[in-house]
Amino acid sequence: MSSSPLPRTFHIKSFGCQMNVFDGERMAELLVADGMTAALGSSPLT
Repeated sequence: MSSSPLPRTFHIKSFGCQMNVFDGERMAELLVADGMTAALGSSPLT
């Protein structure tokens, strides 16, 4: 039996001003370009 690697996902939570939201969106673009996928839903650890 072979195990497949877990998918590389991320979750970004923004606090504060609109620039924080913009920075989070920019970071998401970079992570997607690196092959990661946005996580569905949220985790209590984030």
